[in-house]
Amino acid sequence: MPVTLEEIANKDQWLLDFDVLLVPVEKMRSDSSYALLVLMPKRDKIVNPPGGEHWFVLSGYEPNDEKPLSIDGTYLKQHPGQPEVILLDFLTWAPNYEGKKLVLRSQPK
Repeated sequence: MPVTLEEIANKDQWLLDFDVLLVPVEKMRSDSSYALLVLMPKRDKIVNPPGGEHWFVLSGYEPNDEKPLSIDGTYLKQHPGQPEVILLDFLTWAPNYEGKKLVLRSQPK
């Protein structure tokens, strides 16, 4: 499912050159729920993010709940044109994503 990018800081504008998707991982034997956050470079875009960790906040999967996460700019620089996949652990029962608007925004300092 698509993730909407909102309130992206100037230093994180490179993220706008990616399609961001959340893919729930189902049928895991665990009390936690998992999802893959996938960053796919948009067609014909050359993305050159600064290296290092970039911090963001994911929201919309549960009311009043947010998940901080980092995206590795160094990996993206070393693998241009390749997707980045991040495993997220929500430490809850599997949320129902249907009909929810997922939002990723820059983490305020």
